[in-house]
Amino acid sequence: MGDKYWGMPHRHCLLMNAEDAKKAGLQEHQRVTVQGDAGKLENIELIFGPIREGVGFMFYPEANILFKAKIKPRCGTPAYKRVPVWVF
Repeated sequence: MGDKYWGMPHRHCLLMNAEDAKKAGLQEHQRVTVQGDAGKLENIELIFGPIREGVGFMFYPEANILFKAKIKPRCGTPAYKRVPVWVF
């Protein structure tokens, strides 16, 4: 149900760079809301991990509700990477 490699204990969490989170005034294990252009997920546990600054990681299909996938014209597949979200 989780991901031992990334240290994510369950599927309802957001992996985030610790420095990014601290700059935003967030704390590890805090419950946050993650908002995308199509929807939001509430009560998401914030997990600090070895991830690049400016990047967040969530599981799918759970996170699919957050955004409307744009279709890449060349190959016809949904573009699920580099999707902006707000965390509060």
